Amino acid sequence: MKLGDPTILKNCIKKTFGGKLYELLSLSKHILTDSLIAIKNFFTQAEKRWLVLGLAKDILCSKENLGFFGWHMYAPVSPPWTGDGKIFQQFNQVNNHLLELIKAKKLKLMRFWPPYSLEFRINTFKWRHYNVFWSVKYAIQMNESSAKNFVEFGVGDGNAAYYAMQSLTLEKVNDPKFYLYDSWGPMQGRFLLNDEKKKGLEGRYDFLCINDTKANLKEFENITVFNQGYLPESIPFSENPDDISWMHIDINSAIPTREILEFFYDKLSKRGVILFDDYAWKMHKSTRKTVDDFFSNKKGLLFPLPTGQAIYFNSGC
Repeated sequence: MKLGDPTILKNCIKKTFGGKLYELLSLSKHILTDSLIAIKNFFTQAEKRWLVLGLAKDILCSKENLGFFGWHMYAPVSPPWTGDGKIFQQFNQVNNHLLELIKAKKLKLMRFWPPYSLEFRINTFKWRHYNVFWSVKYAIQMNESSAKNFVEFGVGDGNAAYYAMQSLTLEKVNDPKFYLYDSWGPMQGRFLLNDEKKKGLEGRYDFLCINDTKANLKEFENITVFNQGYLPESIPFSENPDDISWMHIDINSAIPTREILEFFYDKLSKRGVILFDDYAWKMHKSTRKTVDDFFSNKKGLLFPLPTGQAIYFNSGC
């Protein structure tokens, strides 16, 4: 290795101070980099100086809770789950339970990898998971349909589905069904746009295994339907619900996202919701355009979220 090799510095930090500090430094680097880019692009020179100083002061000098760090996001305000309400307490219980399962090695979450610990990565995704948990509760409480069907496209290891199913269980819905769609295989070029191929999406997620996902979600096996196959071609051969209260689309590609919306949108209940995972990420600009184009002539409200997600509220018309 050369003296200037960053690998030497990484290993030195890990050995001297431990993995936790390395994780914190790595996360801080991403957050500060993204924040500085935003400041550079959207503010005057004087505003930039004050924003940089304020950000540094909040992070380095505050003796109180610093807010939320995670998923390329820093929010100096108190995150929603720090409240005393019932939903906040339930979410914390579910999140803590998941962390306990991880520590006991009872879950196999494949999307997370070294140098970050699983516990660290789960906590950086906490706001994303809260939006999953909350949106399910909203769909249940606002939905007038007698059918309680919930759908996720792009399941992976079942991490997001775990929060959704826990939220569903806590609401004590009678006879719910949760439909899960995924190839549990590598992304294929025939379902990707050229710009998505250029970004290296082809072949991703080759490590996924449906049996691991089933094991992760075993406690919900009585309400779960697994539909394995590449979307959208697998839709005609899947067990599909006719009335849907909640949808989560996490496909990471524009073509299947469009086909899913074309086929399932009319099945969405009058006050149902659709949560998009990839809406505002730079890697998935084509997906955002696809979603915006689809809803351009639809009633209801598409609400982008600071986590990069977006949620569509059906208008009930």
